[in-house]
Formats: sequence, C-alpha cells, structure tokens
Amino acid sequence: MSDKQQWTIETLKERFDNFLAEREQRYMEMFKSSKEAVSSAFAASEKAIEKSDIALKEYKTNANEIRAALNDWQKNMISRNEEKVDVELLRTLIENQDKIISSLQISFERSQGLGEGTSITQAQNNKQRNFFVALIVNSILSIGTLIIILLKK
Repeated sequence: MSDKQQWTIETLKERFDNFLAEREQRYMEMFKSSKEAVSSAFAASEKAIEKSDIALKEYKTNANEIRAALNDWQKNMISRNEEKVDVELLRTLIENQDKIISSLQISFERSQGLGEGTSITQAQNNKQRNFFVALIVNSILSIGTLIIILLKK
C-alpha cells in the first residue's frame, strides 16, 4: 500500500484536529508564560514605585530640615540697614567720647597750670581730677555696654 491509499477524509480530519490541538496547547502555554511574565514585571514595578516614594519622602524631609535651618540662621542675622545704623551710632559715640576726652585734657592742663587759666587750690584740683576720672570710666563703660548690646543683635 502506498501513502496515498492510507489517506482518507477521517485520517486527514484526525491529523488536522491533532495539529490544531497541539497548536492550541502551545498558544495556551505561551499565553500562560506571558501572563506570568507580565504579572512578575508588574509586581516588580510596584515595588520600585514604593521604594521611590519612600526615597522621595526622605529627600523632602531632609530638604525641609535644611530649609528650616537656613531660615533660622537668616532670622538671627541683622540686616544691612540695622548694621549701618549700629555702626553709625558707634561712630557718633566715639566722636562724642573724643570730644569729652579733649575737653578733659584741656581742663586738666588748666588745673595743673600747664595751659591757660587761673591758679586753682589743691582741694579744687582734687575734686576736678576725681570728676574727670569718674567721667572717663563712665564713658568707657558706656561704650563697652553699647558694643556688647550691638554684638548680641
């Protein structure tokens, strides 16, 4: 018998049905493996999204802490205008103290008879000297106090 005689419609149908069943099984296996791969990829992407959300929250927390620290630092600094006013005040005080010291020197010279003026008794001389010493000490303490106050700003 030859191959042609063995082929009948039933055998062809049987072979064709077997072929279709094999193909369908292959496609189902491919579909199942593709479905599993997609599920795995989706789960991995979900984990990656969760990790990136956590990292973003940590970054924002750190950024907010740094921003708050910079704001605190800036609040404690004095502005340029305040600094200019403080420096000008110090200059004025120093100029006033220079004038007082100059007038004290002139008065002292007069009391000692070194400069212009009349003779002064010893008691008057002691009173003036004590007054001038107290005035100088008071001026120095005033300047020191103002400098400390301005530095604390």
